[in-house]
Amino acid sequence: MLDILSGGRLNFGVGSGYQRQEFDGLGVNIDESRARFRESIDVIRRAWTEETLTYHGQFTHVNDLWVIPKPLQQPHPPLYIAVSTSPASVEYAASRNIPVIVGGPTDIMGQAPQVVKLWREQMEKYGHPHVHIDPPVAKSIYVAPTVEEAETDPIGREDFSLKILAKIGSPVSKDGIAPPGYEVWLNRQRDRERGQDPGHAGLPPLRGTPDVVRERLKLVQEQGINRIFGSFGFPGLPHDKVLRSIEMFATQVMPHFRETPLGVARQTG
Repeated sequence: MLDILSGGRLNFGVGSGYQRQEFDGLGVNIDESRARFRESIDVIRRAWTEETLTYHGQFTHVNDLWVIPKPLQQPHPPLYIAVSTSPASVEYAASRNIPVIVGGPTDIMGQAPQVVKLWREQMEKYGHPHVHIDPPVAKSIYVAPTVEEAETDPIGREDFSLKILAKIGSPVSKDGIAPPGYEVWLNRQRDRERGQDPGHAGLPPLRGTPDVVRERLKLVQEQGINRIFGSFGFPGLPHDKVLRSIEMFATQVMPHFRETPLGVARQTG
């Protein structure tokens, strides 16, 4: 329905989730997470593209289910899978010819360029064209009139997410056991904190005056990232400063990248 209402402009992004408390709250065994997620991808694609859906998997059982309305984009809206740093997740996305979304914690840890590079290598392995696709990377953006303001405004606010994630943002049990497919999370909090060290950052922070942010965006491009979606602001930042940052980015930064070619995923299955 949303694809129809938007005139065929829907991009559909999904992720398997990783916070154990969410699975516990829904009464779902997190050990089943990977299998459930992969089956769901198959169900969604078939529901979009088949007249009626009959499916009998490990978790889903339906017969002659009529899923309407069908999406406007054919065969279906562009599909993206959010990944962190797990090689298995990146390989799965590539094996299904699905672009990845990276950023957030992955960007904090400075590993977004490496994850995109790994995805391209896996796309090559499975014989899927990818040069025309620019996987999107999520990044925090803050533009201010002065460098001093851009650097001081986030103090005491920018680490809010890290503090919350340290408490609830892990699939690892209290006794230190990681569910199948989540083994890379055993050292995740240490990696998050290490990512705050400028010496380990993979991409420069998009924070500063318009001139500074433009130069840092160029550095981001040099590392193979041509498509970003920004989070403008920090928890507790006055709303007028958030709006100012968005306006300054739109009027004083974006026009300088107007001619940058953008790869868009066109999926066939």
